[in-house]
Amino acid sequence: QHATKDERERQLEEELASDLPSTDMTVYMQALYFRTAENRFFVPISLVVPGSQIPFVKGGDRDKATLDIIGQVRDTAGHDIGDIRDTVKLAVDESQQVRQKNVQYTTGFTLPVGKYHVKFVIRENETGRMGSFETDLTVPDLKKVPLKMSSVLLASQRMPANKKQQDSPLVRDGQQLVPNLPHVFRQDQHMYLLYEVY
Repeated sequence: QHATKDERERQLEEELASDLPSTDMTVYMQALYFRTAENRFFVPISLVVPGSQIPFVKGGDRDKATLDIIGQVRDTAGHDIGDIRDTVKLAVDESQQVRQKNVQYTTGFTLPVGKYHVKFVIRENETGRMGSFETDLTVPDLKKVPLKMSSVLLASQRMPANKKQQDSPLVRDGQQLVPNLPHVFRQDQHMYLLYEVY
């Protein structure tokens, strides 16, 4: 909690470059793909951290926490194709009991067809604990398959989309679908499916 902004940035950059992943904090990730042009795809990436792993500090009648997020997409030659850097501030009413839920963050990249390696690092700023998730990602060449379609997105909730999100394939009728990473649904939840056939 006493680390300066520069120290936090350096820790994130070092962890992103490290071959040994941080496992202080559990991080789950899902990447999908939706075609936006002939050879361009929007790749929404969702990250989930269990709320039970985030220490919240009391502030007034709300609990507060901040998460630093850094991510990178590289091609097979190791070239940097895309980066993301964000700080998420959480302020939660006590009645919401976030510890029993997940904290989810969604971002996205526009990529051509190809194979990539994706890595994200999350740092929780109260204790400095870090977690990371990395995976290989293939954006398929749909010209070579008979059924040309996107990923299938499963969601259990929708949120009003802001102006920046209006062009996202996840937005329908002004509402953005929030990916459900574990694909677990309660009996009383809606289940939304979104996919595109080209």
